[in-house]
Amino acid sequence: MTGVRCPRGAPFPWAFGAALADQALVSGCAFLLSILLLRGAGPEGYGVFVLSWAAVTFLSALHQALVIAPVLTRLPKKSVEEGARMEGAYVVVHLGFVLLAGVALGTAAGFLGGDAAELAFPLAAAGAAFLAQDGARRMLFARARAVRALAVDALAYGGQVAAAGLLGGAGAARPAAVLWVTAASFGGAAVWALALLRPVVGGGRDAAAALRENWSFSRWMLATAAAQWFSGTLFLVVAGSVLGTAAAGVVRAAQNLVGATHVIFLALENHLPVRAAAILAREGRRAMLSYVGRVARRVGSVVVLYLAAVGAAPSFWMELAYGPDLASHGHVLAWFAALYGLVFAGTLLRFVARTLEETALCFRGSLLAGAAGAAAVFPLAGRWGVTGVLVALTLAQAAAAASLAAGIWKALR
Repeated sequence: MTGVRCPRGAPFPWAFGAALADQALVSGCAFLLSILLLRGAGPEGYGVFVLSWAAVTFLSALHQALVIAPVLTRLPKKSVEEGARMEGAYVVVHLGFVLLAGVALGTAAGFLGGDAAELAFPLAAAGAAFLAQDGARRMLFARARAVRALAVDALAYGGQVAAAGLLGGAGAARPAAVLWVTAASFGGAAVWALALLRPVVGGGRDAAAALRENWSFSRWMLATAAAQWFSGTLFLVVAGSVLGTAAAGVVRAAQNLVGATHVIFLALENHLPVRAAAILAREGRRAMLSYVGRVARRVGSVVVLYLAAVGAAPSFWMELAYGPDLASHGHVLAWFAALYGLVFAGTLLRFVARTLEETALCFRGSLLAGAAGAAAVFPLAGRWGVTGVLVALTLAQAAAAASLAAGIWKALR
């Protein structure tokens, strides 16, 4: 079956290279933003921003499960006509989700009161704009239009960092101000991306039909997204509540430095599921697994080399990026460098499970990770501080990877 605008013969280096360039831009700008906030507002101000943005990452995870994952995984398996109808329906779902997310963010922040209430309006605007742009850019990738997605991201992320840089120069790089410039840059980019898509948008009935058709796939992805967010964000929340917001800022700052690997992970997210799904539909499981194995060997060598370089001199990199105040936290970065090899393996396993449409395996792995993390993080954080948080995070990642590997092995037998 012919996929929708998915190039059948595009070689891996070229197709993946386009996605990699885009993610280099996205992750590089995110890293620059963290530096601007850390230097302008300090670890405590940056911790406030990170904890407030955690609500957006939760909604983004749900959005990924309900809209993006079905588009990237199932669209390449459709005929051109079926795919066009499905895509148009999911644009309607996407925009409806964005509207509800903005309302939910503003309402929740206002209800909490205090510092959160002050961020209610800018957080709602920035979160909705971010989700609108992220969904549209990923649909461009599903159409194999990586160059257009790159241009859209350049406007969104480049505009955000440039404006934050101007705020920093004026001594005004505070969370609320950065959220407002995020709303402006991502909102403009979202409008442009939707104009580039030119989808054949159907009515509410088409959107409801698309949701029903893909519910067996999406329901487990939704549960997985909630469990993954809980297991991932739990550690930042515990660090902030038990050890203070500065500790949450240190943990995120160290994670940002190994976050260069997210350039690769997110590029794979935009490329590998689409290609793997098309290969599975045309050539079967053996060919799909062979393709994933080739990607793992090529990309894994780059990941390992980078993590080894970071882990060899962690204090140097912390001081170089954030200044002398964070140099004493090099051990946190060294731990993340070791942990991210496990994160890479778990990422590939989730892609395989999604391609096989065994999404219940993703949920079970994330649920096990959340349970293991929740059971370990509070006692370990109280005993060993930030190191205890990192130990609990490692246990959670190991539990998820083991569960996924066992489930995939059973499904393939």
